[in-house]
Amino acid sequence: LPTGVSFLLSSDAHLPERVGDFCQAYQLVERLKIPLERIVNLEK
Repeated sequence: LPTGVSFLLSSDAHLPERVGDFCQAYQLVERLKIPLERIVNLEK
């Protein structure tokens, strides 16, 4: 990720009960080794 871009995570829910479920988004962050400090909407 040498470009220095920032990321914003979303649940991208298609069902009401999945709104706010960031499990898949976080799995992608882990798989791609995105530094947590590059995620702008992550509560620290």
